[in-house]
Amino acid sequence: MRSPSRRNRGAAITVILGTAALVLAGCGGADDAAPSGSTSTTTVTEIETEIADETSADTEPTPRTEDAYLRYEAGPHTSELFAKSVRDAFAAQWVRTGNTDVSVEANSFVTGDTYTMKCSGEHIVHCTGGNNAHVYLYDKTVPAGEEGAPAYPELDDNEPQTISGVIRDLSGDEFLEKYGELYPFDFGVTGRVRYVELDEPTVLRGTYPYREGKTKEDQTYRVAIGSTPEDSAGSRLAGRDGEHITEDVSPSQCWWPNDPKPPGWALRCRFD
Repeated sequence: MRSPSRRNRGAAITVILGTAALVLAGCGGADDAAPSGSTSTTTVTEIETEIADETSADTEPTPRTEDAYLRYEAGPHTSELFAKSVRDAFAAQWVRTGNTDVSVEANSFVTGDTYTMKCSGEHIVHCTGGNNAHVYLYDKTVPAGEEGAPAYPELDDNEPQTISGVIRDLSGDEFLEKYGELYPFDFGVTGRVRYVELDEPTVLRGTYPYREGKTKEDQTYRVAIGSTPEDSAGSRLAGRDGEHITEDVSPSQCWWPNDPKPPGWALRCRFD
């Protein structure tokens, strides 16, 4: 809101100067003196002016979104899934309050318990708590690689994104033996699990069922090949376990799951 304008208010001031006979002693003759009993009147007027404050009009603040803190890193004694849970809880409260020095409640898929994490910082937020867990969160201003910040390519919605990593083509038992922490659920893994283990955690894009098909950005450590073992078996990447690839994939070929099917919470893409 603009502050009220300041006004210099003046009223017309009339000054009546009554002048008696002016006698200049010792200067000139009688003709130089003002006539006795004459008067003069002078009027001085102050004009009302307005001085406006030079304040800018209010602008609407930019709405806060959870996308501001997409990237996260699990520290010592901390699972990848728990780090994501902390990130999700922190981002949700940040949208509500705009505060970064806060405490959040985060669920652990590994233990099934909820833990309090105390967070502080600004561009890089450090959260600690639980069973000596450490989680680091990064906003968009932090360059990739700084203090462990994951990659965050700035791309248009339909611009191809680069997926670079090692193909994994594992049986259910092999997957649980090597990556059981990524899938801490009570039912077994059947069929083969095929995905690309990324060279580094990266923010990627894909459609999302709860956004009516709109593109969503999020961080992922791996990219699943297809949506089911049967689907992935027909991919050109099937059977190439251990091979490193670099592929440019359109976001329209990728989607975020609404369940934690192996390999867990990961972007899924078609590699036809």
